[in-house]
Amino acid sequence: MNAAQVDLFDFKGLTVMQNLKALSLSVLMIGSLMALSAPVYAANDGSIRGECKRLSRGERGRDFASAGTQDLDDLGYRAYQQGNYTTAINYFTQAIDKDPQNVQALLDRADARRAVGDYLNAIADYSMLRIAPLQPDSLTNIGYCHASLNNFPGALADFNNSLALRSTGDSAVSAYSGRAAVKRLMHDIQGALADCDAALRLDPDSLDPRWQRAVTYYASQQYAKAVPDLTIVVGKEPRFADAHLMLAQCYERMGNKANAIAEYQKANYLYQQAHDDDGVQQTTNALKVLQASAGAKLRPVS
Repeated sequence: MNAAQVDLFDFKGLTVMQNLKALSLSVLMIGSLMALSAPVYAANDGSIRGECKRLSRGERGRDFASAGTQDLDDLGYRAYQQGNYTTAINYFTQAIDKDPQNVQALLDRADARRAVGDYLNAIADYSMLRIAPLQPDSLTNIGYCHASLNNFPGALADFNNSLALRSTGDSAVSAYSGRAAVKRLMHDIQGALADCDAALRLDPDSLDPRWQRAVTYYASQQYAKAVPDLTIVVGKEPRFADAHLMLAQCYERMGNKANAIAEYQKANYLYQQAHDDDGVQQTTNALKVLQASAGAKLRPVS
C-alpha cells in the first residue's frame, strides 16, 4: 500500500479519501470540532427564537443507506418529516446498530439530533471520520451546532473550512448563512449582511440567507427591512412559527396592530401544535396586550 494513502471509502458520491495531506487537514478541522470544553460566549442583547436554525437540508440519497436497513431508515425519515424527532432518532439508531457503515442513517440521526437541540451528540454523528471533516455539508451542520452552543469561534472555523472546501452550491449557501448568524451574534452587523447577500447571489431562492438577513435587520431594529424577507420565508415555510413570531414583532414595532395580531395568532397556533409551551406563552401574552389596546377579540386560527 502506498504510504501516502491510508484509507479510501466510497459511498456512491460520498467519497472520503484519507491521505497524508488530508489527514493534516483533518487534524486542523477536528480541532475546531472539539473546542467544546471551554466555549467562548459573545455578548448578546437577548435571545431570538430560531436565530441559529438551518431551514435547508443537505441532499439525501437513498443509495447511501444499506439494503438491510432501508426500511428502518425510511421509517425514521418519515417520522423526521412529520416532526416526530424522538421516534426518528430511535429508528435511525436501530439502522446504525444493524449496520454501523450505514452513512445515510448516521447523517439522518445527526439532523434529527440537531433538530431537538441535542447538539453534542449531533456533532459526534457529523464528525465520524468516514464522513467528516472532508464533507462541506457536515462541517456546515457542525457549525450550526457550535453556534447554538454559543461556541462562536468554533462555529466560524467550521463555516470557513466548509467554504474553503466548496465555495458554491447548497452547502456554501448554508455556510454563508450560518456564518452570518455568528457574525450577528458577535455584533458584526455589516459582516452578517454581507454574508447573507453572498449566499443570495449563489441562490436567490434559498430561505436560509433570507431568514438570517431578516433576523439581522430585526436585531438592528430595521423592522421595515426585515418584513419583505420574513414574508417570503413564511410564504414558503408556513409552519415556521418563529418566522411568524418575528413578523408579528416587526409589525407591532411598526404600529401595524392588525397584521401583528394576525401573525401572533398564526405563531400561537403553530406553537400549540408543536407543544412549545414557551412559544405559546410568549404569543399569548403579546396577543392579550395588543388585543386589549386594539379592542379586538381573540379569534381561533384555522
